[in-house]
Amino acid sequence: MLTGLFVFNAILAVVTAAVIGRRLSILADIDDQGFTRELLTKDADAVDIVQGVVITIGGAVLVTGVLVIIWMWRAAKNNQALGRERPRFGPGWAIGGWLIPIANLVIPVLMMQDLWRGSDSSIPRGDMRWKIADRSPLVGWWWGLWIASSGVLSFAGGGNENLVNTLSKLQSNLRFGVVSAVLSVGASVLALLVVRRLSQRQDECLRVQNEQWAQQLPPPPPT
Repeated sequence: MLTGLFVFNAILAVVTAAVIGRRLSILADIDDQGFTRELLTKDADAVDIVQGVVITIGGAVLVTGVLVIIWMWRAAKNNQALGRERPRFGPGWAIGGWLIPIANLVIPVLMMQDLWRGSDSSIPRGDMRWKIADRSPLVGWWWGLWIASSGVLSFAGGGNENLVNTLSKLQSNLRFGVVSAVLSVGASVLALLVVRRLSQRQDECLRVQNEQWAQQLPPPPPT
């Protein structure tokens, strides 16, 4: 379900870029032709569409955020089950890390990198070297794009007011909205890859540990 929501968010971001681009086109016509009744009507309709898309995105982001927190909490519990001792951030930080202002710009990505390190199947169970294992560029790129795209709602919203400000200011806000929407597409795709890859790594790590445990069992007594 979570990966499906990432796909849905990516599609919504594409739609956002398209509808904001449409309003930019209308504003360009107003800039060229002046404030005609026809263009003002078109702009009002475009504003309604953008606002509707933004509201939809807000709901989708909220639901996705809740599921990401649940998934990170479960992944942290899996790390504990894999014998990754004394983590910097326990499962509770999967919730708290997203809720603390300013710190929520850092803690979630640090925790995600620790989850990645803990899923390294080459490090034996109980070995503390898991804490210095390689980080994931994939996680880093996902977080960077997510931070960069997080302003999509505010930028788009800034361009949804009536034509009381200068056209240049409205157009500037809307261009930022398009850029943010495009970045949001990349962030959603990378988030999907992070979730899938990390889940696969934890499954593989568990499989390797089970095989190692089976090899350490004493041989069955002769019959």
